[in-house]
Formats: sequence, C-alpha cells, structure tokens
Amino acid sequence: MCRAAVLLALLLNCSSAFAGDADKLAIIGFSKDTNFFAFESYGVGDGSGLGYSDISVIDIKSNSWVPGSPIRMRGEDENQTQVVARAGAFKLAAPLLKKYNIDQPYEMLAFNPITEIISDRKRIEFDSVHRSYGNATVRPGEPANNRYILQLTDFAVGATAECLTSDGARYGFSLQIKQTLSGRTAKAYQDQTVPASRGCPYNYELEAIISPDDENGSPILIAMIAYYTQGFEGPDRKFIAVPFTLP
Repeated sequence: MCRAAVLLALLLNCSSAFAGDADKLAIIGFSKDTNFFAFESYGVGDGSGLGYSDISVIDIKSNSWVPGSPIRMRGEDENQTQVVARAGAFKLAAPLLKKYNIDQPYEMLAFNPITEIISDRKRIEFDSVHRSYGNATVRPGEPANNRYILQLTDFAVGATAECLTSDGARYGFSLQIKQTLSGRTAKAYQDQTVPASRGCPYNYELEAIISPDDENGSPILIAMIAYYTQGFEGPDRKFIAVPFTLP
C-alpha cells in the first residue's frame, strides 16, 4: 500500500478529519539575548475530552529543550477546561520563563493556520522585515533581498514495527531556505534521526515563521512545524520549533 493510501485510511477512520488532538499554537516570546524561545501548544485531549497545555522553552543554540521543559498540564476532570489547564501550565512555567528571561516580544513573519486554504503547506514565502506601506508586492526599483522561501521536505527515517505508516517508518524532515532575489539556497535544518518524543510522525507542515521583534531584521528565525501522528481517535497534530538563520 502506498503512503498516500495509508494517510487517507487514517483520516477516513475518524468521525471527522481531526477527531484526535489538534494542538492550538500560542507564541510566548524570546529572551533578551535571543538565545531562548518559548511557545505553548494546547487543546482538548484525544479520547479524554479534557483540556491540556504544554509550554516549551527552547535553547536556540543547541536546538533542544532546556532542563525542566516542556511543562505539561493535563486535566483530571470535566472542570479542567482548556482555560484552566492553560492557567495552570503558565503558573508552573513561570519560574522557568523567569530563569531564561523570556520577556521579549516576537514578530509573526508568516502564518498558515490549519484552517487557511492554501495549495502547499510545505512551502512558505515571507519578508524578513515588514513593508511599512502594507504592500506585499515588490515595487519597481525596490531591493528584494529580504524576501525568502522556506521549503519543507519529509522522508522516511528508519523502520519500526510500532509505526503504522506503509513502510513502518518514522518520517523526518528537512528545511531549505532560498533568497528569492539572488536564488541563493542553503539547508536550514535536517533530521538525522526522529526523536522518540515525536512518536511516529507521518506528515509535516509549515505553520509559521517567527522572529524577535527587531525592526532591523533578526538573523535568528524560528520555523514552527506541525507534525501528525495517529492518535486514539484519529490524527494528532502537534508542534515543534526549529531555529534557523537566513543565507
């Protein structure tokens, strides 16, 4: 059976396309030195119907969680809604956010939410600094060296009997960044292995591009990647943050 057929079967096995967990994303921000980044993913649990919240603090230089991260809050009864779970998670995470000085704002350079109808969720085009006149089109004579395309490619990484993909593989991904004016490209990221924390991912999408709130344009960007695994009631959609720099 081909991979596409397996993915279709996973979707059709649900009462709706997203009967499993579908995380919502909330960006928290950066540390002042831009060495650390934090975000929250939250929603309603697959099977339980209870609220949950995960807060992740990322060491940008090592591309890894800091010790004590992620903070996870799970509802234990019907009174533990998303709002209650989120409040509890932020209370638990407060010392960690303070320790790493996560108090700096961010800029949303590009955003493709799951509800937006687009033709390709593995490609995202963006400007590294905003255009104050509100026109996304490059005007004649205007330099366009701050315009980029980030492309995601996924691929099989190692077969394991526990995964339900057609070839028993966990799927990883790579990112390539291209400057549109020069055509210069660079590899922004590539999985060498797929960490156990992701489970058995079978698909990835580009959700957002985040930068520190810097009017001069920051060389440090974060790609928010949505990935899919098979959950209790259907596909689960989770997030990871991948730091990268512009070529």
